[in-house]
Amino acid sequence: MRSGPRARPTSSRASGGGGPPPRGAPGGGRPPRGGGAPRPPNPRRARARPPAGPAASLRWGRDGPPPTADDLSRARRRAPADTVADWRAQSAVLLASPAAHDPELAGRATTLMGVRLPLADHFRVRAFETWVHTDDIGRALDKPVPPPLADHLWQLVRLAVRMLDRAVGASAEPVALTVSGEGRAVEWVLGSQDEPVAAEVVLDPVDFCLLLGGRSDPAQVPRGVAGDEAAADRLLNRASALSWL
Repeated sequence: MRSGPRARPTSSRASGGGGPPPRGAPGGGRPPRGGGAPRPPNPRRARARPPAGPAASLRWGRDGPPPTADDLSRARRRAPADTVADWRAQSAVLLASPAAHDPELAGRATTLMGVRLPLADHFRVRAFETWVHTDDIGRALDKPVPPPLADHLWQLVRLAVRMLDRAVGASAEPVALTVSGEGRAVEWVLGSQDEPVAAEVVLDPVDFCLLLGGRSDPAQVPRGVAGDEAAADRLLNRASALSWL
């Protein structure tokens, strides 16, 4: 099992304070593709790897058989209010569970949907997919859906980084990933810890999460890049391929 590191803030602003973001993310918003790139890779700088978590297979799946055509047909015939009521009832059960109120229980690992994670991370996965699918509905109806609150969004960012780190593996070429926006900027080094950083990539937190959720084209997602662009592209493609939502 890989021992995970603490993320290294790119500056004191990572705790949520103000001030300009690092180069590659002008104005704290989404870094422009191909412009405003972060500083060139520095093989001597201290590295941080993503936070640790229990080892997990990334073969995301579902508990039980997949829905059949009949299941989907019945769901389409349901009144929307019935579906919303069922979803809210499920959410109420989750939020009333002991693990939602006890940090010790929330930290215990369990296997759901084919992945072993702390219960707290399974809650975050549920929050992640709820947001992404709500955004899907909003796009279909041409109604903008706001992103999660900043503190909640950054929990999803850290979850996504942990999953991406496992998918990349400890022997991959190292790429420094900076997620910058919402008043914060945090950097992780993914891949090998024994080689110089091949590239640096800067992404907005919403763009990063939607990329991991399979809702953004890795060739089109706004980013700042320095160093080996091919290495950066490989990381972005791996992130997109990881989608489980």
